Amino acid sequence: MVGKKIKLLVCIIVSSYFCFAKSINIRIAENNSAIRIMKSLYSSYDSKKKGSVWICNDTAMLHQYKINNKIEFLSKILSCDSLLHDGIKTYYSVISSVPNDDEYQCHECGAIEEFVVFNTERDNLKLVYKNQFAKWGSWGGGPIFNVTKVGDKFLYLFKPGTTFSGTTVENIMIYSFYNSLFKKLLFIKEAAKDNEGDCDKKIPGSCYGYNYTINFADPSKEYSDIILNTKGTAKKSGKIVSMASSKVYHFNNGQYGLIYNKN
Repeated sequence: MVGKKIKLLVCIIVSSYFCFAKSINIRIAENNSAIRIMKSLYSSYDSKKKGSVWICNDTAMLHQYKINNKIEFLSKILSCDSLLHDGIKTYYSVISSVPNDDEYQCHECGAIEEFVVFNTERDNLKLVYKNQFAKWGSWGGGPIFNVTKVGDKFLYLFKPGTTFSGTTVENIMIYSFYNSLFKKLLFIKEAAKDNEGDCDKKIPGSCYGYNYTINFADPSKEYSDIILNTKGTAKKSGKIVSMASSKVYHFNNGQYGLIYNKN
């Protein structure tokens, strides 16, 4: 269930079908294009740290960590995907940044995440968009996410979660670069949940947990309908009961909305 931590993220993809699992590892993109992007942004890349170390004097970033003076930051590129438009290759990347200090490697220490877009011009990279869209996660990293190509667009499926008093919750946030802005298109609260950290499996009716699968109705079309199936057990009125649901989300005017819900 979602409360268990594993050392590897296993993502099985069959057509547009995904299985999601929690991980303690941070996803890293380390191909040549990703390294070029990091060097373009930060003028250097450290292969041992798998990222770029730079001096941050951005007051907005510093204030998010309650820092008053400039300090070293470590930035890592988490994804690097590209599309070809009219002969011009465009790169879309997610970058995670944290202060380069062990003091900020803690359970409550999240990462600032940015979305950047680069165009290629005569083999050179040109930054055309940059947006700090979130500060979240823990232990110096943001939530696990997957990048999915749907039609001629990339969708970013983030899975932020929290654990409190033995109960773990996983949400879903879907972002995309839409109308020249990186924006959240859908938020699904408590897509997965369990109480494995606060129950006794030897006691009947003590533990519960449910998880989900998510797919796209037609992956060849941009912003295809999203189908979310949930199954497991949940606690209702003090009792553990079986549960299953199927929901469909449709894209309209820049947002996904629920159009079908069967429990």
